Amino acid sequence: IPETTVNRALEKSKSFFSLPAEKKAELDITKSSGFKGYNALLSSNNDPMSRGDMHEGFEFGWEELIPKERDEKRTNDGVMAGANVWPSDLPNFRESVLSY
Repeated sequence: IPETTVNRALEKSKSFFSLPAEKKAELDITKSSGFKGYNALLSSNNDPMSRGDMHEGFEFGWEELIPKERDEKRTNDGVMAGANVWPSDLPNFRESVLSY
């Protein structure tokens, strides 16, 4: 992967996670039937003895960069099928992370 591609994806990821909590919450994963979007701090839990995991995340699936293909449901994606959700106020976020 070219270094410029990696750097763009990291830059856009940092921009997303720097957004205010209420902006990130607009894309909360619980609002998506395809398990895509923002995972807040403590929202997942790999240890039943703790109150949650100490990380944030952003879940998305593979999709075409070509606009006409973007909204088509992929038949082999199972429960992860369906459109990704993307922040509307971060220019080139989608393209940068998908290119990576």
